[in-house]
Amino acid sequence: MEPEEIVRISLALRADLKQARKTGLQADAPLNAIIDDLQSRYAGFTPKYEAYGRNIRRYAGALGIRLPEGDYHLHQWIAGNLENLRKGAAPPLANLIVYHLADTRPEFLVAQLLKIADPRAKLDLPSQIGGFEIWTEPFPLSPEPPSVRFRTDPENRFHHNLTEAFSRRDWEIGAHRILQERHRRTGLLDLSKLRIDALPDTVGDLTWLKDLSISVTSITKLDGLDRFKQLQLLHCSYGKLRELPTLAGCENLVQITCGVTPISDIAPVGLCPSLERLYCGSTYVADLTPLRSCPRLQILHCEDTSVGTLNGLEACLELQLLDCSDTAVKSLLPVEGLPALETLLLNGCHIEEHSAAFWQSPALREVIFCRGTLKGIPSHLLSRSFDENCLPRIREYLESSFRTQ
Repeated sequence: MEPEEIVRISLALRADLKQARKTGLQADAPLNAIIDDLQSRYAGFTPKYEAYGRNIRRYAGALGIRLPEGDYHLHQWIAGNLENLRKGAAPPLANLIVYHLADTRPEFLVAQLLKIADPRAKLDLPSQIGGFEIWTEPFPLSPEPPSVRFRTDPENRFHHNLTEAFSRRDWEIGAHRILQERHRRTGLLDLSKLRIDALPDTVGDLTWLKDLSISVTSITKLDGLDRFKQLQLLHCSYGKLRELPTLAGCENLVQITCGVTPISDIAPVGLCPSLERLYCGSTYVADLTPLRSCPRLQILHCEDTSVGTLNGLEACLELQLLDCSDTAVKSLLPVEGLPALETLLLNGCHIEEHSAAFWQSPALREVIFCRGTLKGIPSHLLSRSFDENCLPRIREYLESSFRTQ
């Protein structure tokens, strides 16, 4: 295929994902399915994306993309860009992924393109890819699973909200995983990537759970988590969850991942004093003050949100990493007294309030700050890419300015 066609396909997929995010349907976007497929295919590799990097490097020249030298550095580049790609950004990586699929798995790529919601987005696409026509669906995209006879005994009950719009086979898979956990008692239940719209009733019996995942599902509401007194990890990213559940009683919860969802309020985390890691990027969250009740917080990702102030983080004395990229944050004063802060990501921010002493903090080791402005610091000293540490240049500039005063 011509590089121009690859770019048009990539643009259509990213535009579709951005539109889906506006309506809370990003979990169903075909680009998300492509990313999930990539991650699952290379899940057993270490480092995860080295082999994939070698596969896509050969397409970079035709697309005019300059990639990092060495397999490991390319692995890091891919890993970092995948999260941005889930937001509809990272066009270079999107172009490479599309080129690789068009060359090696055209039928899979066409299957995803046929799922683009807006017909207008397909107008600029080529008529076929690798012999597979985009418009005539020459192969079954998602064959109906054989009919399933549902049992009604307690161990195989399905949620009363089961609807025909969702996959009965996926509900059966979920019920089987719940049954397995009831017998094995591992403390782990993974319901991610299942086409279900509610948490199965029988989950409530697994009161010993420590790790629960409902990521990449259509579940909009979680009820009854307060019965899981031992719960430590809650994964609900890339889905349709509208609000965090009541977390009263979840005093052992140390990590919540709820990014890329329609969530707008993190107030329930105020009942989780043991919380160490919160990933709420690409949501509608605007207020971080509930985190005043989370003194053990170490990692916070609130990038691409409605956050405008870091108020509330002044009490998080163990905070080590903060990512507030692509937000309206203008002041760093609330976090300047945090003694453990090591890594700060400010991509796309326009910081107006900060002190020179903050940048000299002995704990601070890395600042990633591209596509933004920092008052009093020349823009060319900031990061030139999403993974470049600009802290040494900021410190050198401030020290030089001090000496010349």
